[in-house]
Amino acid sequence: MKHFARILALALAATSAVQADTVQTVDGRTLEGKISIDANGALSIAVDGKVTPVPLDKLKRAQFVAPVNKAGLSDVAFRLYHGNWKEWPVLAGQPADKSGRMTVPLLDLTPLGSEGGEDARRVFPLRQGASLTRWSAPAVEGRPFTIRATITAGAGKGVILAQGGHQDGYSIYLKDGHLHFALRQKQQLIVARDEQPFPLNRPVKIMAELRADLMMALTVEGEEAATVELTDLLLTRPSEGLSVGYDQRPSMVSQYNHENHFQGFIENATLELASDALAFTAKLHVPKAGEYTFHLGADAQTQLEIGKLILKNANPGAPAAGKVQLAAGTHTFRLTYVQMAGQANGEQGVLNLHWEGPGLARQALSQVPSPQVNTWHPDNRVIPSAGVLMRDGSYYARPLEKLDFRAVHVKGAQLPRLEVSTLFMRALSLGQAQKLNTTKRGVLLMDGVYTSGKVMKIDAEKIYVSSIIFGIKEYHRDTDTAAVVFKALDEDAAPRMLFRLHDGSMLFAKKFGVVDGQLVMSNALCKDRTVPLAEVAEMQPRQVLDLLAGANQHWDNHSKAGQRFLQLRDLKIEEIVRQFREWQLRRDLGEQLLRETQKTMPELVAAEAAIKPRYEAERLKRDAANKVYQERRQAYEPARREHQAAEQRLTAECAKVDQAHSNVGRILQQRQWPAFKKLEAVEKEIAEKGETDDLKNRRAQAQREVDQAGMEAARHEQAISANLQKLLTVHSAEREAARREQAAWAPVAMAKAAYDELQEKFRPLEVEYQDKHRLANEVRHKNGHASREISTAKQKMEELRPGYESVIGQ
Repeated sequence: MKHFARILALALAATSAVQADTVQTVDGRTLEGKISIDANGALSIAVDGKVTPVPLDKLKRAQFVAPVNKAGLSDVAFRLYHGNWKEWPVLAGQPADKSGRMTVPLLDLTPLGSEGGEDARRVFPLRQGASLTRWSAPAVEGRPFTIRATITAGAGKGVILAQGGHQDGYSIYLKDGHLHFALRQKQQLIVARDEQPFPLNRPVKIMAELRADLMMALTVEGEEAATVELTDLLLTRPSEGLSVGYDQRPSMVSQYNHENHFQGFIENATLELASDALAFTAKLHVPKAGEYTFHLGADAQTQLEIGKLILKNANPGAPAAGKVQLAAGTHTFRLTYVQMAGQANGEQGVLNLHWEGPGLARQALSQVPSPQVNTWHPDNRVIPSAGVLMRDGSYYARPLEKLDFRAVHVKGAQLPRLEVSTLFMRALSLGQAQKLNTTKRGVLLMDGVYTSGKVMKIDAEKIYVSSIIFGIKEYHRDTDTAAVVFKALDEDAAPRMLFRLHDGSMLFAKKFGVVDGQLVMSNALCKDRTVPLAEVAEMQPRQVLDLLAGANQHWDNHSKAGQRFLQLRDLKIEEIVRQFREWQLRRDLGEQLLRETQKTMPELVAAEAAIKPRYEAERLKRDAANKVYQERRQAYEPARREHQAAEQRLTAECAKVDQAHSNVGRILQQRQWPAFKKLEAVEKEIAEKGETDDLKNRRAQAQREVDQAGMEAARHEQAISANLQKLLTVHSAEREAARREQAAWAPVAMAKAAYDELQEKFRPLEVEYQDKHRLANEVRHKNGHASREISTAKQKMEELRPGYESVIGQ
């Protein structure tokens, strides 16, 4: 990775205006004319008919006139800066807070993040007691801001200003006698607290800032009181509005009571979103030499440079025009748009630039974009496009067309495979490139995983990689793969010449020359590499190769907020790629399952179909026998129920006889026999003592008890006799019912035996058929599921594809 470098630095370096071929020397001279290179690589330039040789050891840079493209702009890029400028800023060397490239060859202000209207307001005067709804409150998402106010506090508590709630937002408040500045980011609370007690009952000037360097800061009476480092600005607009002097419900930003009104006075309160400066750079293609007029109108201060200053308009809203003589060809272009601090300029988002000249009717170099159209993408690319990196560091900015065991084929060139270091299947961001390991063969996947292994084959759809751990794995060439590494870069750092082509390719050579309009280059790895001289944009001596040096410099040229902006772009790429790959995997699994089911389904369905007729015929026989059995069983039911009722009646009569017997036995045992014993005892006592009145009475009483028990027993014995007669009648009825039931069961038993016989024969056939039917149904279900999964996955992939292709630079 440490070898990837200065090629990108050259791609990112700005060039001066070009009206003719230009040679710059190490001693500071600049020569303009017509460059010539002979067959031995000797360089010279003809200026006004005079040919001047330029020794290669004195060459700093040679630039060739580019062919004139369609009149207008190309390669439009921008850098955005947050600040609070009261004078025209010097932006050169400042870290950018956002950078990117326009997707069309026109200028617009969408990189500011607004298209005019309420979202473009930057300066908000605020009064105590005021409240703003969510969408009329300041658009603080992604923007630094500064709040200033003069505070006279009557107590050490209360909210001075709040916007948002417990999800996202910020507030300034007094609590326990100290000034606090709180920030909510996705529910996380971050607080900067002034440790000094806040002065009461006198006016105090305070300032709270959320700065571009990702610091939140409190200032009291011009002295810094507290700072806290952040990881992000507010990334989303707070879902609740803004209030001055209290924090409006439903939820609170920080940890204070719902009753949080400020006790005192809030004066001269303002919230100012950071100003923006937007610097556009591009190539301006001029079709014909002559005087050109540029018309510029904007709602902020602007400055136009084409190699030199053309016009500067410090009066927003007033149109301005500038004239300049331009040669036919390609010129550097720079337009700077600056919002000044403390002024409501730039709030409408207006930028109109037109030009006209010889044979060129007045036409726009700017546009008013549709809110639904994305007109720019972030400048986080390290590898600007699909291409081929050679072992000597040369880079062909041309996508792979074909690969065989001898050569890598790109448009207009066949590159020896043994000389190729890395294939880039698409543009790479810095985050992706940092995961690339050019010292080991393998594949960098779109999800950032680097898989080591030998590339066995690349066809129109797949890349096949062999590794010790995974064996041979397949990756989709268009959707899975970001880069393929064949060999490490050559360590040879001997002096070489770099040739940059108009298509972005960058080629190194130790020896070179021009023969018949063809640049012929040679080095240790490549002999007689040729390219038409007309395709060369620049040549420059280079000794050290390190593509990432330029990328790291590009990273360092951004502020912390700008670096976070680029990181978020990578996170967005990873999320889109993750979703796309997930649906792609589901599609592939569905297609694999569909292939498997389509392979096995015919045999299983045929087996099911072959046995089904016999199964259905035997099932009909079995079902017919079962129907006869059920009908006869139904006819048998009345006889069964009649016998059951007779059995119940017989049981009831038996129970009555048993109960009567039980009653007789109970009387005899509990009453008559005790009475006999009592009588016997009295008579014995009379025999011993003689008959007395008392004993006579006792004997009479005992006799009466014996007689009464005998009468009761006789009555129950009569009941037994009667019940026995009835029992005999009921028993005869039960026997007759049993006979009729037995007669009714005979045809049922015959039908049941016939059904059981058929069922016994049918059961193995049924098991065989159900097994084959189950297998056929399983494969049908899998087939249907696979078809639905493929359809859904393709639909989701198509929905994701525009965003997917935009973030990977297709």
